[in-house]
Amino acid sequence: MQPAPPMKFQVRRFNEARALWQEIGSDAIASPYADFDWLAAWCETIGTKADIDAITIEMRQADRLLLVCPLMLRRIAGVTICNWLGGHTQNFNSALFSSDWLRSADSGDFDAVFLGLKQALPNVDLFCLGRQPEHILGVRNPFYCRGFSTRHRDPFYQVQMSEDFCAWKSDRRSKGSLQRLQRQRKQLEKSFGQVEILQPKSSGQLESLLNVFFIQRARSAQAGLVPNPFFDSKLRNFVHRAAFAGLQKKRGLQVFALIADGSILATELVLLTRDSYSGFAKSMDLNMAKFSPGKLLSHEVLKTVHARGIRYVDFGLGAEKYKEDWTDRIELCDSYFPIRSNGFAMMTTMMSINMAWRLTKNLPGTRSLVRRGKTTIQSQQHC
Repeated sequence: MQPAPPMKFQVRRFNEARALWQEIGSDAIASPYADFDWLAAWCETIGTKADIDAITIEMRQADRLLLVCPLMLRRIAGVTICNWLGGHTQNFNSALFSSDWLRSADSGDFDAVFLGLKQALPNVDLFCLGRQPEHILGVRNPFYCRGFSTRHRDPFYQVQMSEDFCAWKSDRRSKGSLQRLQRQRKQLEKSFGQVEILQPKSSGQLESLLNVFFIQRARSAQAGLVPNPFFDSKLRNFVHRAAFAGLQKKRGLQVFALIADGSILATELVLLTRDSYSGFAKSMDLNMAKFSPGKLLSHEVLKTVHARGIRYVDFGLGAEKYKEDWTDRIELCDSYFPIRSNGFAMMTTMMSINMAWRLTKNLPGTRSLVRRGKTTIQSQQHC
């Protein structure tokens, strides 16, 4: 029996690596946040101000592309740290894996991956690969809980829908809550006419929906309901670029809106792949709150993506009640691989800060206090 060919690693500049995404294919096992257009939009907006070096590592075996890692290098207090590319805009992180290889690989293959990463980036002091789920599209994530690992400080909400959407939603939601949604839709239609779900088909439509989204988020923040990180111009520009990159596609950042009588009652921004849906952000018209337009839109978007064959759903980080209605709470993992003593010291500091933050946020009433504080600060900055 001949030994397997060695794995070969190569580092590329991220902006020169688009062909790797095309080569590994749409059936790659990956997070929707590993979408090339999404990451490119981040690099062109937020990333330009973040003092980072965006790179991609590819792994091949006998010229077959098996793994693509979008990463970024940054310097903090003299320590070179390697993180997943995309920073805080990511709900969760992963590499892009060849589906056939990941399903058949063993622990020895994964050990070779970590060795190859370290050899490909010899100047890195600390690999900090955070926000990782245990499974990606139902397949075990080999980066999960490797090295020194700790639970991520925020909970994550995810679920796999069954083949029968009606049966699945009946299992998730009580009969009373589904009847309440139905009544609210009927009341909305009685008051304002037919309710429609819109996905923009032109740049003008998309621009209008995004403008409404930003306005609604700002008003909700001023009312003290939700934080509004979109007061930041870099984040708004990022969302614009990512949404326009996804326009008229079935992947990347997609915008949905609930429309009645020509008015936009709610919007929802989601990342889509062939297999998965990830909730990124949403907004609603506060004057229509009694009709729960956000909940109505979430139901319709789930129904729409299910009809497209998508089964894996996440509602992102945080502990908002609506996430528990549709999805299950799971824990993400932050993995650390210190290479040098200064990397080990930085890892210890980062883990201590995250642990303190997690414990503080989980104290009774603290989450709501933190959320109100963020909302107040951001609304004042927006004004």
